[in-house]
Amino acid sequence: MRTRGQEATPRPRRATALRVAAAVAAGGALGVGIYFGLDAFDVLPSGDAPGAATQGGPPAPDARAGSSTSSPSKADDSADPADPSDPADPADPDRPTVNQPGIEAAPQPSSSPAPPGAVGPLPVLPALVVPPGPASPETAQGALVASFPREVIALSDTATVLTSSASGDGRRLLVTVEASDTAPPADVLDRTTLRLVALGFTWSTTPAADGGDARTFLRDGHTVSVAVRPQADGALLRIVGILDETS
Repeated sequence: MRTRGQEATPRPRRATALRVAAAVAAGGALGVGIYFGLDAFDVLPSGDAPGAATQGGPPAPDARAGSSTSSPSKADDSADPADPSDPADPADPDRPTVNQPGIEAAPQPSSSPAPPGAVGPLPVLPALVVPPGPASPETAQGALVASFPREVIALSDTATVLTSSASGDGRRLLVTVEASDTAPPADVLDRTTLRLVALGFTWSTTPAADGGDARTFLRDGHTVSVAVRPQADGALLRIVGILDETS
């Protein structure tokens, strides 16, 4: 049978076991802290980082290595337009232009298009032969006066001259002629119009007396007035011309 002194001997052993267990627990906690502390300071290689083997893609690039992957701002800085060595710089003398081989310029029109309503160059008008005016007024009955401009104001073969006159002031020639014609008044007016238009005259209708018709013909400084009216055996024709001798 044990005494009370003998029953107290196991107590120191229990205390020692508790101290050992506490030391083991403290050491494990310290090891875990050291492990995660090293990971936080990036002491472990990037390939040995926790969870790297479970990711689906390649490991993330190491920012400490100054890797080749640069930020968008860095890529934009490489093409700074202010850089003289940049080939896209417009101030660069070596920049390709449209005059260098391999650069095609847009085709240029051969000539400017005519504006709307343009009629083009005016036709060359035939020359008018205007004789010099007489030194003193001329008149004639049944014939044309000597100074009459026959190549400008021409009468048809069916016309008969009644009177004619001519006068001048050194710059202009004023002529008149009255004639009868066996053709109808409309035919006489149309034949006279065709001859003057062929010489470059333009015409417009003007008022006429005694039931007749009249037209005024213009070309540069020349004016010719033609009037016809019916009579018993055909038409009566009267022509007044003011011709510029200097043109």
